[in-house]
Amino acid sequence: MNKNLYFSFRVSEEEKIKIDKKIKKSKLKKSDFLRKTVLEKEIIVIEDFKEFFIELKKQGTNINQIARILNSGGTVELGKLEEFTAEYKKLNDLIGEIVEKL
Repeated sequence: MNKNLYFSFRVSEEEKIKIDKKIKKSKLKKSDFLRKTVLEKEIIVIEDFKEFFIELKKQGTNINQIARILNSGGTVELGKLEEFTAEYKKLNDLIGEIVEKL
């Protein structure tokens, strides 16, 4: 393949240091490293993060409520546990969708 085109971009001093360290660690030539990194690594955009974090917060709230009740010697209704289990499954499904995109 004829490589006669030049490609450049701007980076900060800190970014340049990080890039140079990674290049050195890879033991590749700079152009080979950058080409390999840019062309062979897929960029994954995950759009479900907002929904994921909303569900995660709900689960944290549910766990805290159940723990508070049980720690005070109380009992938890079966319906509450079933609701928690259903919401936990929904969160787990979202995690599965995210992982599949990786």
